[in-house]
Parts: sequence; structure tokens; C-alpha cells
Amino acid sequence: MNKKLCIYLIILFFVFSFSAEAQNVNYNNFSGGVNLYYQGRYSEAEAIFSEILNDPSINHELKHDTLYYYTLTALDNNHTQLAIEQINTLKELGYENGRLYWKLGALFLNKDHQFDSASFDSALKNLQKASKLGVNSIPFKRDLAAAYTGLNEKEKAKKLYGEIISINPTVDDYLNLALLNKELGNLETAVKYYESALDIDSTRQTIYLNLGNLYQELNNYNAAVSIYKQGIKLQKNFTPFYVGLGESYIALEKYNEAENVLKQVIEINRHSYYSYFLLGMINRKLEDYDTALDYYDQAIKYNEDYVNAYLEQGKIYLNREEYYKAISKFSIAVGKNTKHAESHYYLALAYYGADMKEAAVAELKRTLHLNNKYPNARKLLNEIEKQ
Repeated sequence: MNKKLCIYLIILFFVFSFSAEAQNVNYNNFSGGVNLYYQGRYSEAEAIFSEILNDPSINHELKHDTLYYYTLTALDNNHTQLAIEQINTLKELGYENGRLYWKLGALFLNKDHQFDSASFDSALKNLQKASKLGVNSIPFKRDLAAAYTGLNEKEKAKKLYGEIISINPTVDDYLNLALLNKELGNLETAVKYYESALDIDSTRQTIYLNLGNLYQELNNYNAAVSIYKQGIKLQKNFTPFYVGLGESYIALEKYNEAENVLKQVIEINRHSYYSYFLLGMINRKLEDYDTALDYYDQAIKYNEDYVNAYLEQGKIYLNREEYYKAISKFSIAVGKNTKHAESHYYLALAYYGADMKEAAVAELKRTLHLNNKYPNARKLLNEIEKQ
């Protein structure tokens, strides 16, 4: 009896010794995997964590810790499906972690462009789960605001960014708020946020450009001139600053200044068809029609599909009562964009001037089909039909 007991105890000793040794190996491997994770060697860490989890003798505590780091590793390695599987496994074990749901939601935002596109629905679902689990940091709120923005829930995004800037604003927070307010039609508010962004970072050329464009939308052309000039000091060869400056000078009827600025654009980029177009507009306003026509030709040379250039040429010929030349230009404009109501209307005017009333009526009807609230087209059509 004593002999059997001794044998049993010896076997039991070896079992426990083997189990303890296995656990020690697993703990050592776990420590190695964690080190690899923090070194950014995610694939190696994944392999180690997977091996540990395949051991049926693993204790509950180590299993939980390994699953947690396995999930973190999968998330940082952009292995979305693997991360989801491990999060679900942890949930089955009665454990949910807000950080994991946050990182999963952030992964779906595709902030680093690691996937073909973002999945804002999935991002929001996981970020809201993280929020319920107590995640409430400023970086988290930025991700949540990004998800709302991606789903076009602008008011919710705006509210979150409002909370963020009241605590710890960055230039991007102000820029996001500016863009949201612009899209919501709050242009004055958008200006304030762009100005706040500029106070933090005066080196980003896009801030000057977007702020200048907003000033133009608000018809504050003097402010636009000022901000575009500041942008030019920052980046002398960035042509959109010069174009915006030229547009603003035109609006202020400072045609000489506008012409000088737009010629600088052409020196930087001779293919800037829009600059040629604006130069044509200036000369038309100055009643130098031949020069205007030449500039419109240059615009068309560099963009043969630019409808507005054909339209402006046609208007000059129309005013000169050179109706067949006007018909030619307006016909090209219509051919370039058959759904452009203004082109059909001016073609109708040219036909009417050339005493081609049936063609004029047809074009007026096409105009009204495209835009039934085109008052001049309706008025002319009524006049012709009464004749």
C-alpha cells in the first residue's frame, strides 16, 4: 500500500513539475511577445501569442493577458478580422475593454490610408461601444468626431470639436470646425476658426487659401487681398494665391493690379487657362474687345473644353451684332456641355439676332427644360410666340 502511494506521489510530482515548467515557458514567451509588440514587430508577436493560446494548459489569467495583447497586436498590424475575433473571444470570457473598441473603430476610419476606403458605420459602432465603456479622452473624441463627419452628421461632429477646443485645441481641430461650419453655411463662424488656426500655425498655405476664398464668398475682398498677399510671402510660387488675389482685385475694380498679378501667374505656369480667362474678362470690362478675344483664345488653347471662354467670346460677337460668329461660339459651348442652360439661352439670342426664329425658339425651350426658372428665356420665348 505504501509502495503504491509513493508511486502515485512521484507521478503527481512529475505532473505538477511539468505543468509548472510549461507555465513558466508560457510566461517567458508572453513577456517576449509583449516586448516584440512594443518594438513594433507585430507579426512575430502575433505568432508567439497564437502559440501560447494553443496550449490547453494555459491558466485563466495568462489566457486573458495574452488575448488582450494578441488583440492589440492584430489591431496595430491592421489585421481587422483577427482583432474582431479576439475581441469576441474576450467578450465570451466576460471581459470588454474600451481601448480595444476604440482602436478597432479608429482602424475603420482608415486614417493612415492602409485600406481602400474607410468604413464610417463600423467605426462609429465601435467608437460608441468604447464610449459606453468609459473612454472619453480628447484623442478619442477626435476619432468619434471624424466618424460623425464621415457619416455627414455634421452637427454632432461640430459639438464634439467644440468640446475639444475648449480643453486642448490643435490647429486641425480648428480647421475641422471651420470646414464643418462652412458646409453648414456658417461662413462668418468658419472665418473665425480659420483665423484661430492661423494663430497657432502660420506656415500652412492651405489655411491662407481657404480663408481668402471664404472672404471672397463673404464679398470681403479687401480682407481677401490681405490674406492672399500673406500667403504669397509664405509661398511665392503657389499660383492659387495669385489667382485669388487677381479675382479680388477684379471685384474691387482694380484692373491694373489684377492684370499684373495674373500675368505673374502665367510666368509661373503658362498653362493656367483660368488666368488667361480672367485677363480676357479684365480687357472686356476695359472695352478692349480684341485683346479680350485673344486672351479667351489662349484659355481655350490650354483647355479646349472650357465652356465659359466660348461663352464670353460669343457675347462679344453678339454685342457687335456679328451673329454668325456668335452662333459659332455658342454652338461650341452647347456641344461641350449640352446641359448648360446659359449656353442654350445665348445661342437662342444669337439665332434671334440673325432672324432665325425657329432655331431660337428651339433653344429657348431647351433652356427652360434645363432650368424652368430662367426668366430671360421665358420672357424672350413669350415675345417671339406673340409675333
